[in-house]
Amino acid sequence: MTTRGLYLSVSAARAEESRLRTVLNNIANVQTTGYKQDKTATTDFHEMLLSRLGGPPVGDEALPALGALATSAAAQVPVVDFSQGPLVDTGRPLDLALSGPGFLAVQTPEGVRYTRFGSLRTDASGLLTQPDGNPVLGVDGQFRLGPGTIRVDGEGTVFVDGREAGRLRLVEIPPDAMRKAGANYFEALDETAARPARRTAVNQGFLEGSNVDSARAAIELMEVLRSYSAAQECVRLQDEVTGRAAGELGRLG
Repeated sequence: MTTRGLYLSVSAARAEESRLRTVLNNIANVQTTGYKQDKTATTDFHEMLLSRLGGPPVGDEALPALGALATSAAAQVPVVDFSQGPLVDTGRPLDLALSGPGFLAVQTPEGVRYTRFGSLRTDASGLLTQPDGNPVLGVDGQFRLGPGTIRVDGEGTVFVDGREAGRLRLVEIPPDAMRKAGANYFEALDETAARPARRTAVNQGFLEGSNVDSARAAIELMEVLRSYSAAQECVRLQDEVTGRAAGELGRLG
């Protein structure tokens, strides 16, 4: 039982370490524009069914079950929370916040990626880009903006001095058909799942804030730290018991 207890304690500590990384990453991105937090939890591996070993079965019935025993604990794979973040008024014409489930399409060296980060720029040639220089895509590919007053309507059509300059490529992708790709980008697992946005609106002069609730994240951090500390203490106690048992057996021998 001591070995089993040690195994359970260590697996619990490792699970809390995994949860801790997720919580800390969320907290680090509280101020990141368009960031979508990860959520995770601890779960048991498949349980073992315990049965009474002594005594014959009654009739044709199997041995009576005594209950279930979890063999280990593990952190679940983080799941992205795609809930809407708050809209922050900036007044900047190329700050675009999305309301609804849609994403901006961006051309990166790794292929087309998707983002909610709407603080856009234009380079020296007028090419519309993300701050990292990756071009933001329109429905007809990359496009450039000339000098003038920029207006973007709710459907993503861009006007310069009242003349249409292009339309942003806005897509909606089922949450289970995409994954995080780093640098606030998402990757579609199947490009055919990326459909033109129908339930998404563009808000010019706004940015979408992170959907991390800082107060809730702080509470979760304390919970994880306490659970991790408890698991570590269990490991220490199990190790101490094992050491004592080995010493007693040595004296008996």
